Amino acid sequence: MSSAYRSFAHRVDIGVPVERVWRAFTDSRVLSRWTAADATVTPREKGRLHVIFGSDMEFDGVIVVDPDRIMQESPRGANDLYVALTRATQRLGVLHPGTLPDALLAVVGI
Repeated sequence: MSSAYRSFAHRVDIGVPVERVWRAFTDSRVLSRWTAADATVTPREKGRLHVIFGSDMEFDGVIVVDPDRIMQESPRGANDLYVALTRATQRLGVLHPGTLPDALLAVVGI
């Protein structure tokens, strides 16, 4: 396995004021209008956001970012990681800056 990091960036220009876009992601009442009805968002330290799109949500593709951090910092650790990993119906990507949690290493056969 290569130790080189790869990155991906995608830009979308939206013709509205930045404050309106920020509110769409940071205000639970607005977020729930364009995602799941029971979506919530909670601001976290260092500009991070904890977003929950509700239960029973599935997506064609899911990217899970830093599963080890989810295990260590999430209030429900392994449960939250399991939920994130099982929302994809067709494609699942995992981005990680360090070592994968042992449970994922076993799954991918490393």
